[in-house]
Amino acid sequence: MAFRFSTSKKILPGVSVNVSTSGPSVSIGPKYAKLNISKRGVRATISIPKTGISISKKIGK
Repeated sequence: MAFRFSTSKKILPGVSVNVSTSGPSVSIGPKYAKLNISKRGVRATISIPKTGISISKKIGK
Protein backbone atom coordinates (compact mmCIF):
# COMPACT_ATOMS: atom_id res chain seq x y z
CA MET A 1 0.00 0.00 0.00
CA ALA A 2 1.38 3.41 -1.02
CA PHE A 3 1.33 6.46 1.22
CA ARG A 4 0.08 9.68 -0.40
CA PHE A 5 -0.15 13.18 0.99
CA SER A 6 -1.64 16.25 -0.64
CA THR A 7 -2.76 19.68 0.53
CA SER A 8 -3.67 22.91 -1.21
CA LYS A 9 -3.69 26.50 0.03
CA LYS A 10 -5.28 29.42 -1.82
CA ILE A 11 -2.92 32.41 -1.65
CA LEU A 12 -4.70 34.83 -4.03
CA PRO A 13 -7.92 34.68 -6.03
CA GLY A 14 -7.18 32.20 -8.82
CA VAL A 15 -3.79 31.15 -7.40
CA SER A 16 -3.12 28.20 -5.12
CA VAL A 17 -0.03 26.40 -3.86
CA ASN A 18 -0.24 22.62 -3.74
CA VAL A 19 2.10 20.38 -1.74
CA SER A 20 2.15 16.61 -2.17
CA THR A 21 4.51 13.67 -1.83
CA SER A 22 5.68 14.31 -5.41
CA GLY A 23 6.63 17.92 -4.58
CA PRO A 24 5.18 21.43 -4.63
CA SER A 25 3.26 23.05 -7.50
CA VAL A 26 1.35 26.22 -8.28
CA SER A 27 -2.09 26.33 -9.93
CA ILE A 28 -3.17 29.50 -11.72
CA GLY A 29 -6.53 30.31 -13.26
CA PRO A 30 -10.27 30.11 -12.67
CA LYS A 31 -12.02 27.01 -11.39
CA TYR A 32 -12.62 25.40 -14.80
CA ALA A 33 -9.43 26.41 -16.69
CA LYS A 34 -6.23 25.85 -14.72
CA LEU A 35 -2.54 26.08 -15.50
CA ASN A 36 -0.43 23.91 -13.18
CA ILE A 37 3.32 24.50 -12.83
CA SER A 38 5.45 21.85 -11.10
CA LYS A 39 8.87 20.20 -11.30
CA ARG A 40 7.39 17.80 -13.88
CA GLY A 41 6.47 20.66 -16.24
CA VAL A 42 3.46 22.79 -17.11
CA ARG A 43 -0.01 21.30 -17.59
CA ALA A 44 -3.20 23.00 -18.80
CA THR A 45 -6.57 21.60 -17.73
CA ILE A 46 -10.01 22.65 -18.96
CA SER A 47 -13.25 21.17 -17.67
CA ILE A 48 -16.95 21.50 -18.43
CA PRO A 49 -18.83 22.51 -15.26
CA LYS A 50 -21.18 19.96 -13.65
CA THR A 51 -20.36 17.17 -16.14
CA GLY A 52 -17.16 15.60 -14.84
CA ILE A 53 -15.64 16.02 -18.32
CA SER A 54 -12.15 17.50 -18.52
CA ILE A 55 -9.09 17.49 -20.74
CA SER A 56 -5.51 17.96 -19.61
CA LYS A 57 -2.46 18.52 -21.78
CA LYS A 58 1.22 18.94 -21.02
CA ILE A 59 2.63 22.18 -22.44
CA GLY A 60 6.20 22.40 -23.69
CA LYS A 61 8.63 19.48 -23.95
